[in-house]
Amino acid sequence: MTDNSKRIRQQAVDWALCLSETASPAEKEEFDRWLAADPAHAESYRRVAAVLDQTHIALAKEPAFTRKTFRRGKGPGKIIVAVLLLTVSGSLIAVLDVPTQLRADLMTAKTELRTEKLPDGSTIHMNSDTAIALSFSNGRRRIDLLKGEAYFEVARSDTLGAFEVATPEGAVTALGTAFDVNLLESGFEVTVTESRVAVHSDATKQRVVLDPGKRIIVDDAGIGPEETVPAEFQTPWRNGRLVFDDRPLSEVVTQIFRHIPGRVITLDPRLNRKRITGSFNLTDGNRALDDFADAFGLRIARTGKFLTIIY
Repeated sequence: MTDNSKRIRQQAVDWALCLSETASPAEKEEFDRWLAADPAHAESYRRVAAVLDQTHIALAKEPAFTRKTFRRGKGPGKIIVAVLLLTVSGSLIAVLDVPTQLRADLMTAKTELRTEKLPDGSTIHMNSDTAIALSFSNGRRRIDLLKGEAYFEVARSDTLGAFEVATPEGAVTALGTAFDVNLLESGFEVTVTESRVAVHSDATKQRVVLDPGKRIIVDDAGIGPEETVPAEFQTPWRNGRLVFDDRPLSEVVTQIFRHIPGRVITLDPRLNRKRITGSFNLTDGNRALDDFADAFGLRIARTGKFLTIIY
């Protein structure tokens, strides 16, 4: 991107924030002149407005966001300006996931936990920010985990087919009763609490049987090594905690932000590779995030209730 393009994009962001509040007649006239001055102005503004609209979160109308965005000089305000600019040019703030909403039969919002009885008598416990699609017909019991995490207590059936949980990277077939499937940034994690499951990797066509108290991760490289997990760490989210053992920061942040409204951005990509080990109380998600940041030497800037920046 040229320096001129960056300058135009900065101007477009400034106008989007200005017009989101009550702009004066003089400001509106100035905006019209700015649009007419160069076709690139209108195109850049269209992109900015589209991002703000598609996210369905009125960032520009959030007083804390507006104040901090227009603060000049050093500090979080300057960082937040950069974040919005990056958002417009890329996709740092996730847009509304319409395809997932259209496919899902059951969904949970952020901070919401939900338990549902399935048509076959099985029970599903859904973590926050989770979506699933059901296919229970013609002797088939299939669940597509579209996002998030769920714990399954499977009802035995002599008439229905195998109980299967499908993900983009593979599938889990119940050979007994209870297990957890968690979608990660790349791949998925399976934890068995009772009986056994068969885990299949689409990438490598591997298939392994996982016993109680065991956990594995499946990604595009195939099925990883088994890990023994103490009972209290198998599904800690169901008891209001998150537990991590040598996991990348990017994954930890994703898990924590299932329980905090809004979006999160990590400014320095190198931070995402930082390895994290710890346990966090989810009774207060924001407090958990603060404790997490303090423990690992991270800084946090919040812009109202919609956006959190880690840097």
